[in-house]
Amino acid sequence: MELWPNPKGWAFSIWKVKLKILNLCIMNIFYLNTDPVIAARELCDDHIRKMQIESAQMCCTAHWEVGNEAPYRRAHTNHPSTKWTRESIQHYRWVVKHGLEVCDEFTRRYGKPHKTKEVLDWLDKNEPNIPDNGFTEPPQCMPEEFKRPNAIDGYKTYYIEDKIKIKQLKYNKLNNTPEWIRKSLLSEQA
Repeated sequence: MELWPNPKGWAFSIWKVKLKILNLCIMNIFYLNTDPVIAARELCDDHIRKMQIESAQMCCTAHWEVGNEAPYRRAHTNHPSTKWTRESIQHYRWVVKHGLEVCDEFTRRYGKPHKTKEVLDWLDKNEPNIPDNGFTEPPQCMPEEFKRPNAIDGYKTYYIEDKIKIKQLKYNKLNNTPEWIRKSLLSEQA
């Protein structure tokens, strides 16, 4: 079996679909709260190690898309979360503030600074020329079964059902599992 299928074969079409699905899972904004600081603090340990990088990538891509240079190269330009980040300066600011708090939370949990903080500080001080189109909830980049009319409800459901129960991501560093996760898990045990 080939690791990468022949572009003229039928299997290539299947690979393209798999890659499109994978692309939706590569990056995300875990919109667990309207407040970007609280949303960052509610992330599990695994996400505290990487979500600031994704925030910086999305915001740097916003700069490149309006003709500016930025510390990171373009990344996932057409991903729904990246598009949402550059639709309004309010979205961009939310993502930067969220990313900065993820960096602070990383320092609290791991006792050292995250290198991406320097990039996010730059992004905070150098906003791109994006129109202020108000604030809308970010897209729900998750399997359909977890989506809800409200993005926070959708992301909380996705976090509990997929990230905590299936992937078994933890809150070991500060033993700070959010109350809404504890309540959900306890109600199932009862």
